[in-house]
Order: sequence, then C-alpha cells, then structure tokens
Amino acid sequence: MRKKLEKIKNSIVNSIFIRIVLLSLICLFLIWLALEYWIFASPKSSYLSNAEWAGFLGNYTGAVVGGLISIYGIWWQITKEKREKKANLVKYINHIIDSNLNMEHIDKTLFSGEKHITYNMMSISLNRQNTYLTEFDDNYINQNIESILELENGIEILKLKESIKSYNIDFNYLSENLSCKKSVLENLKKHFHSSIYSDIIQFIFDVSDILYNYQKNRIKNPDVEKLEELVNSIKDKEYKPKPDEEQKKIIVNLNLFINKIKSNEYNIATIENQIVLNEAFIEYLVEPLKNSLYNKLYEGKILESQKNNVEQLVKFNMADKKMVGKGLTIKESMEKISESLS
Repeated sequence: MRKKLEKIKNSIVNSIFIRIVLLSLICLFLIWLALEYWIFASPKSSYLSNAEWAGFLGNYTGAVVGGLISIYGIWWQITKEKREKKANLVKYINHIIDSNLNMEHIDKTLFSGEKHITYNMMSISLNRQNTYLTEFDDNYINQNIESILELENGIEILKLKESIKSYNIDFNYLSENLSCKKSVLENLKKHFHSSIYSDIIQFIFDVSDILYNYQKNRIKNPDVEKLEELVNSIKDKEYKPKPDEEQKKIIVNLNLFINKIKSNEYNIATIENQIVLNEAFIEYLVEPLKNSLYNKLYEGKILESQKNNVEQLVKFNMADKKMVGKGLTIKESMEKISESLS
C-alpha cells in the first residue's frame, strides 16, 4: 500500500514540475509574440530600437531557460540523492536481517535462547558459547528515521530494532546467570528440606532434565509416566506441616503441566515445540512456586536469609517469560520485512 502511495506521490511531483515547465514556455512564447506584433512589426515609434528589444528578448529568454535548467538540475539532484539514500537504507536493513536470518545462525540463536529457560546445570557446561542477534546501529537509524517511516513497513522496522535489542539484553542476562538459576533453587530446596517446597523444586529439576534431553533429541517425547509418578508421590506424601491452600494449588498446576504435555505430540524438538513446553514449564511450575514463596516472604513467613534467593527467582521468572518464544517472533518479523523490501 505504501509503495503505491509513494508512486502516486512521485507521479504528482513529476506532473507539477512538467506543468511548471510548460507554463514557463507558454509565457515565454506569449512574450515573443507580444514583442513581435507590438514592437518589431508595430509602425509606432519606440524609445528602444529593434536591436535593443531583440537583445532584451535574448537576455530574457536566456534567463528563463537558464532558470528552468537550474530548477531541473536541483530537482534531479535532490531526487537522485533521495533515491540513493533510500537504496542504501534498504541495503543496510537487508544486510542486518540477512545476517540474522542466516539459517545456521538463527537456528543456533533460537535453540540456545530457549535452552536458557532451563534450571539444569548440565546445559551450562554444554552450551557456553553465546549467540546474539545482530543489532541495528542506533545513530544510523536515528539519522534516517524519516526515510524509514516512508518505507512500507517503517514502523515494523523500528519495532524490530527495539525487539532485537531487548532480546539480546535478556539473552545475555540469562546466559550469565544460568548457574545462578540452578543455585537459587538448590538453596531454597535445602532451606525447605522437610516441606513440600523441597519436592516441588526437585520436580522442577526433574522436568528440566527431561526437557534438556528432549532438546538434545535424546528422547522423542517427554516421559509423562515418570512425571505422573513424581506428582503422585508428592500428593501422597505426609508433610509436616501439612500443605496450605497455596501449596495445594501448586500441586494442581503440576497436573496441569502434565496434561499440557499429554494433549500434544512432541516427536521432534522443533523451536515451536520447545516454546510450547517452555511456556507450560514457566506457567505451571516456576511461576506458581515463585508466587507462593514471594507471598510468604512478604508475610514474614520466610527467613530473611532467603530473601535474596526469592528475589532472584522473581527476576529469573520475569526474564524467562520475556525470552520464551520471543526469538521466533523476531524471526517471523524479519522475514516479513525482508519480503516487503525485495
């Protein structure tokens, strides 16, 4: 749509310029006629001779023609610079997108980003190398903001720029804190060694192991039967003190997570399948645990020594929620923009 509008705009500008030239030539022609019939062919005397009027006509004609040529030259130069600027801008945007959409690079980035959701220590030692998306240069984008907005997907390009920057920040944060994510839960598990929280945290570790092996294609489907056995063991166990209503809700969420896995086929660890499982992992396991612990911390039912661990868990949960699926969304946006620029 914007391309059509741009073509219409350019045709209008060209039409106006052509009209100005034609009008100037018509006026020049009328002046010639006036001088011919009122001066050169007129029997009346004039203060100037025909030669002087002819010189005036020549100078006037030269000035008009020179002015028109100058106007055209300026218009042509501005149009040429604008075309070149737009071409260079499109080339730059395509370069950034192409470097990110490189198949090996984008797959590695998306898979690595989804694995950062885990609380499994093993994934750290095997996936130390960070992969980031190439960012747009802020200065270049700011200098060409008007030209970008004239493009068909100008707004989407600016949103993409911010999305990539945000993705890299979250990616970097989780990369640097993977081992800390593990230790935070281990510290909380140790602190609540005799309560239901300890078994819930262990369940999260077990799910992390299963998801990790699934992501590495060591298993075709998450082991649902094993997870059901773990949940049943938590439900049947006698805890002292007994689980409160909030903790019972966490057990309900454990079953919801298992039902989510049962409702779909995950034979291949595609990015899409990983996203679905990671979203369920966050929604049904980590977030309910985080909410429960945070509420108890706020109510003063958790020792001050565990405040930092709970607050860290809150931060990790927020980063995980921002990261999961974001890479795929960015990829789809880049593909859409790239197609519009081709």
